[in-house]
Amino acid sequence: MQIEQMSATFGRLNGSQLDLQPGLNVICAPNESGKSTWCRFLQNMLYGVPTKERGLLADKNRYAPWSGSPMQGRLLLRNGDARYTLLRETRRTTAPMGDAHLTYTGTADPVPGIPAAEAGQYLLGIPREVFLRSAFIGQNALAVDQDAELERRIAALISTGEEDASYSESYERLKKQLNARRANRSTGQIPALEQEIAQLEDALARQESLREQFNAAQLRLQDAQHQLEELQQQDAQWQQLERQAARHQYEEAQAALSTAQQQYRQLEQRCDVLPDEETLSQLEGQATALTQSIAARRQATRTVRGRPNSRSFRRGAESHGLCRRRSRTAGRPPCRCGGIRASLRPVSAARARRCRSETCARRRNSIRRESSIRRH
Repeated sequence: MQIEQMSATFGRLNGSQLDLQPGLNVICAPNESGKSTWCRFLQNMLYGVPTKERGLLADKNRYAPWSGSPMQGRLLLRNGDARYTLLRETRRTTAPMGDAHLTYTGTADPVPGIPAAEAGQYLLGIPREVFLRSAFIGQNALAVDQDAELERRIAALISTGEEDASYSESYERLKKQLNARRANRSTGQIPALEQEIAQLEDALARQESLREQFNAAQLRLQDAQHQLEELQQQDAQWQQLERQAARHQYEEAQAALSTAQQQYRQLEQRCDVLPDEETLSQLEGQATALTQSIAARRQATRTVRGRPNSRSFRRGAESHGLCRRRSRTAGRPPCRCGGIRASLRPVSAARARRCRSETCARRRNSIRRESSIRRH
């Protein structure tokens, strides 16, 4: 750490400033010019003003500013590549320079990890007592009193060459660790470590199994994703086909609707030429009369039973040329069924069935129909 500049309102110093250069700085000045005051100011800036001291010789009373201003100061420090600004101000008279701030120079950002109130111990790595008996020796303070921390550090320097590494402490720690690692049933750490190793191996095996399961699950997931993509494609195709089918049905329905509308218009045109109600009533009456007439004729035809009398049959036979004598005289050939006898008796049913002559059958039917109509 290097101190670049000090500004103080401390004792006889009233806003005074001292610039320091890299390396060794020697201050030569007359008595009562403030050399000791600067040294005490540096100590209190790094470690703070002791508030438990009492009496006129206490620093909070001895170095109270002569101008009556509150005690305050500022240090510009360089620690490696970083530059810090340490400020101490007085907010309460009972705690001079008790408000401390350590920020990066030129900014208001605080330095993380270094409390401003204990900046000296974190920046220098030693407490106040060691600093006053080693690096900082004031006037009339050449006699070094007994201090446990200082003795420990000196012993560490002699034995190991390191200030913070003590041989005895290192030996004791190594001995304790060796005793703790001895294999025994009660306090040994080797069985515990072996058990922990076995547990870790089991955990690794489970982790490996889980990794394999995870890889298999990933493969299944990829297959499922491929299947999902295929199903989505198929679904899109089906939807397209359904839309096409729906469009086709819609077109057919439109065509059918057009055809139905056209037929409806044709039917409307036909309905315009239909007869009125009066004409329909007359036609219905005529149809009813005709139906009744046909039914009466059918009924009359069904009621005709038995043979016709000889006189009527004869007249009919003569009129239709069925008589044998008349047929011969007329030059017509006789019927294949033998014709009708001279007595003009009707042909028997068996004889009529045997006769297949169309002329004979037509004549017989005509005679019977005429006879039935006359009798009726």
